[in-house]
Amino acid sequence: MGNATAVTAAPSLGSLAIDAEARSASVEGGELYLSEAEFSLLSALAAEPGRLFPHAELLEVCFSGVPGSRVARIERLAQRLERKLCLRGAEGLLRLEPGVGLQIESPGGNVGQEGAERWAPIC
Repeated sequence: MGNATAVTAAPSLGSLAIDAEARSASVEGGELYLSEAEFSLLSALAAEPGRLFPHAELLEVCFSGVPGSRVARIERLAQRLERKLCLRGAEGLLRLEPGVGLQIESPGGNVGQEGAERWAPIC
């Protein structure tokens, strides 16, 4: 599997805490049990909250060198990750622009007013 974008400091994303060195994440102290690909996706998105990551870039981060990786695979991965976040009470963090990419909300929950109707919360 690919390597996540390095997160040098734990991002401030509300109740979500990410420890890049330990490759672990938690919500309000409750550990999230993530696959390597889920953690890679979360780390990459959290490294730049509010940034829209194109699917192709996320495929490289999460599935570098894995044959047959497609956009649908990233969207399914994001859905699994969002479900796990929702179960811990951190719903609505991930946003999907179908066919384009994903982002994690920046602190304050601002995904940008322009084009906000395109965004679909996954959870």
